[in-house]
Amino acid sequence: DPRLCDEALAYAQFITENFPAPKNLTLEVMRQRSENVHAKINEKLIGTFKGTEEERKIKVDEDTEIPITIYTPADVKKDKMVLYFHGGGWTQCSRKTHQTIVNMLADATKTIWISVEYRLSPEYKFPIWLDDACEVTRQILANKKDYGNNQ
Repeated sequence: DPRLCDEALAYAQFITENFPAPKNLTLEVMRQRSENVHAKINEKLIGTFKGTEEERKIKVDEDTEIPITIYTPADVKKDKMVLYFHGGGWTQCSRKTHQTIVNMLADATKTIWISVEYRLSPEYKFPIWLDDACEVTRQILANKKDYGNNQ
């Protein structure tokens, strides 16, 4: 299509070749393919983040800790913070699959970004992933100075 630039055409071809229609795939195969596609996309950009990454866990109930990654750019403005919940339709993907976009956004905005994992469906039933997101958000906002925000 002449309306697409070369980069867009290359990306469309990459997705078509590496990410076939999922209608007959199991969830496990879809999850693995998603991880593989994101890994290929990420490999060109990993290592470009100019800041620090810190892994932590937030306890959301008696038995569950939710992993988070805090991205703090080198020239951070500590008056803002963004919580990022990865895509994947509540069934696939992870902080790892979306780390490059979070790195880029943290650098571009000079803002602390916190990437949050959550329990996936169908292993965990609705509304558990929303409960995870709400509880992590509550705890971070209640203790935002512990996460680098000085406001």
